[in-house]
Amino acid sequence: MGQIVDITEDNIDDLRDYLGEDIAENIGREYYAGIASYDDDDEPAGAVVWNIRHADSMEDTESEIVCFKGDASGISEDDEEDELLTEYYLRISCDCAVRSVFELEDTSETDRRILRETGFSGAMTEGQNVYTTLGEARAKSFASGKVPSYVIPLEKLNLLQFRQGITNCMFCGVSGLNDDLAMLPMEWYETGISCCTVADGKVNGIFLVHRKPSGILMPVLMYASGLDAKKEMLLMLRFSTQAAAEKYPDDTVILICRHDKKTRDLTSYIFPDQKGKEVFKGERWEGDRE
Repeated sequence: MGQIVDITEDNIDDLRDYLGEDIAENIGREYYAGIASYDDDDEPAGAVVWNIRHADSMEDTESEIVCFKGDASGISEDDEEDELLTEYYLRISCDCAVRSVFELEDTSETDRRILRETGFSGAMTEGQNVYTTLGEARAKSFASGKVPSYVIPLEKLNLLQFRQGITNCMFCGVSGLNDDLAMLPMEWYETGISCCTVADGKVNGIFLVHRKPSGILMPVLMYASGLDAKKEMLLMLRFSTQAAAEKYPDDTVILICRHDKKTRDLTSYIFPDQKGKEVFKGERWEGDRE
C-alpha cells in the first residue's frame, strides 16, 4: 500500500470523482473526517469517510462509516490487519468512539470481505434509507389541499428567526440527521422548499430539506411542538412537496432516512408500500481494542 493521507478541503477536489460528489460535499463539516490511500502511481486506492456521532451528548460516542472503499493491497493474509482500517481506528480513538457502525449501499464483494476480515460484523439486509420520487409524493393525499399562511418557506425567515428555530429544536433534544445542526448555515438547506410554522413572529415548527450535489432531495430535520404537532408536520410536508413540484420534475429522487421511530412511523404512514434499499450493514466494538 502506498501513502495514507487525510481527506481535507485542500485535496477533496482530487478525490471527488473517486468518492462521489454526495460524500465529498461533507468533507470540512464538523464531525466528518476521512482518509485515503494511494497506490505507487499516486492514484486513489482506498478510502474511509466517517461521521462521529453523539460527541456532545450523554450517549456513547460512535463512528458511522458513510463510505468505504477497501484497498485490497493493504490487508495481510497472516494477521488479518488492514493498514487503512488500522489508521481509521487510530483516528476514531482520538474521538473516544466506542463503536463503529455502517449501512453501505452498492458495496463490492472485496469491500465486504475486507470489513469482515478486520473484525466487523456484516450482512445484507434492508436499510433505513427509502428512495421515492417527487411524483410519487405528489400523488399522495397529504400533498393536496391548501396550506395555511403561517407555514412559510425558510427563505422568508431572517437569520435571528432561523437561529431561534434551530435553538428550539436542540433545546428539545432534536437534531435530526445532523449532529452539527447548530453549525450549518441556512444556505445549506433548500430554502424555498424547507419551511416552518410561525406564530407571533417565532418559529415553533421546522422542516429542513437538503439538496445533495447529485440532485437528490433529502429531509434532514422535522420538528413541531404543541397539541397539534402531527397536524403541523403534515402541513409542512404538504407545503414542501407543493413547493418542490414547482421547481423540480416529477422524477426528482427523494431520500428518506428512517433514523428514528418518529420518522419510521411517518414514512410507513405516507409510503406504506416503500421498502428500504438493500445495504451491507454491520458494526464493530472499538472500546477495548488494542
